[in-house]
Amino acid sequence: MEKVFFKPERAGADALALGLFSERLGAEPGSAAFETMKREAEAVVKKLRSAFGAKCEYVGFGEGEFTLSGSRLAAGGVTVECRAFERMEKEAVRNVYFCACTAGEFACTSEDDMEQFYADLWGGAYLDGLRTLLEDELADRAAEEGLTLSRSFGPGFYGMDVSETVKIAEIVDFDELGMRINSAGVMEPPKSCAGLYFAVREGFEDPEPECKDCRGNEGGCRFCLVNKKGCD
Repeated sequence: MEKVFFKPERAGADALALGLFSERLGAEPGSAAFETMKREAEAVVKKLRSAFGAKCEYVGFGEGEFTLSGSRLAAGGVTVECRAFERMEKEAVRNVYFCACTAGEFACTSEDDMEQFYADLWGGAYLDGLRTLLEDELADRAAEEGLTLSRSFGPGFYGMDVSETVKIAEIVDFDELGMRINSAGVMEPPKSCAGLYFAVREGFEDPEPECKDCRGNEGGCRFCLVNKKGCD
């Protein structure tokens, strides 16, 4: 098992966030509306600079340190369940990485709807930028072993119940990241995420894209029409 904590350089995080933010403004780049929204948004993010607290931690397990059977992944003393695991070619999995990321507190105290919109958009852009940096690092690590990185799996996606967040928090140190799980089972700060990735050998196929937002019943993968193999 290996635990890695990192906090990205501000300049790199800013550049990634700005690019993602601009893509999501909802106006044609270069248009008058876009330039106006961009100026307004930049004024908002200046107020939020002190809220920047992008941090990430991942914990890796190599061969022999985890087991993957059916819909269950056991590692580090916890067992995480995800229906999509049933669809995976388990023999192709070599490493697993549990991770958690937070962009920090991006709460906006203003009552102005547009300022709240911009603050939310900035927080999402910083979080997604951080995830990009994390995926790049994990992909590079996998490549060093001749492996590739799978898609991300996490609570609320691929049939993994949101309650599994608690189990991930038993492996990844949420306290060190300034993260917590509230009484409703939701991660705080709001611009936070947790999940896992697999380092896999060439030829591995991720579960079908339709499975990502699956809310099917337990055991439903066995009968799901998305994957024809389930109808054999």
